[in-house]
Amino acid sequence: MNKGGKCFIATAAYGSELSKEVIALTHYRDNTLVKSMIGRGFIKLYYLISPPLAKIIEPRPKVRALIRFLLRPIINLLK
Repeated sequence: MNKGGKCFIATAAYGSELSKEVIALTHYRDNTLVKSMIGRGFIKLYYLISPPLAKIIEPRPKVRALIRFLLRPIINLLK
């Protein structure tokens, strides 16, 4: 599976793979999602569609802010 792979959308939104938000999402993927068939399916789909989406998100500050806003509740649940 993609353990250790890049979290494309969150990295584009937060600007760094080292941001605490990206680390939290990566940790969830690597320690929870991979344990179920549905989670692995989600990861597979994510890696199919997220690289092109990240290229759209990254250069657009307003879109980056929107994605951070949408990810905030998920990240808060992971804390």
